[in-house]
Amino acid sequence: MAEPIIRFRADREVIQAGESVTLRWHVENVRAVYFFTEGERWREHGVVGDGEQEVSPAQTTTYCLRVLKPDDTVEVRKRTIQVQALSQAAPASEMFSVDRVEIRPGECVTFRWRVDGIKAIYFHAEGERWEDHGVVGEGEQQVCPSQTTTYCLRIVKRDDSVDVHKIPIQVYAEAGRPAFSADRAAVRPGECVNLRWHVEGVKAVYFFMEGEPWQDHGVAGEGGQQVCPSQTTTYCLRVVKADDSVEIHYIGITVKG
Repeated sequence: MAEPIIRFRADREVIQAGESVTLRWHVENVRAVYFFTEGERWREHGVVGDGEQEVSPAQTTTYCLRVLKPDDTVEVRKRTIQVQALSQAAPASEMFSVDRVEIRPGECVTFRWRVDGIKAIYFHAEGERWEDHGVVGEGEQQVCPSQTTTYCLRIVKRDDSVDVHKIPIQVYAEAGRPAFSADRAAVRPGECVNLRWHVEGVKAVYFFMEGEPWQDHGVAGEGGQQVCPSQTTTYCLRVVKADDSVEIHYIGITVKG
């Protein structure tokens, strides 16, 4: 029987109040699919395997794709749309978007932005020196990350206050399955994140928080864990391959005060 394929994405993950987002999904080789807002009764929201829906949330909202596989196991994918209040969104014409948030190695995405009435603006990958990446107020840039990467738009306003918008791009190791991913890249204190991984043909796998002794945290090759960090934290997936070489993947979760 063919392996299930599950893809679920949003064209934007950060919007201002009153704006809309389109969520799209493509699912194959499964028994049933449901699309719904977290907290709703999922049984009432069956959908076709290939579809999309435009939503206009009034507040930060998580949307779910629940998939029933042929072996009766269930997988739930989530996308959280962050809604900024208009009072937080000065200047009013601020926009930052990307055409895709999930790709395979070798593929590219295009970021676009438009911001008026500011002192300076910078577009860069998280971890890079933002000072080296000044851009014009309206522009676009194509990027082709080889691994999951978060890109930032740093805006310096006229009063010297700074806004930083972030959009993570997930790079899939194989069709429909990310090797190591998080359903959210940024949370507020008290909120949680679901991390998932899928690794095959290796000797051992460890999931742990950076700074912890990894030897105490062996896990199965396919799994997930919910974490609720109180401060910005990096989580690690340490993979011991069949030839005893080691590969470590990192995901940073930003906790906003």
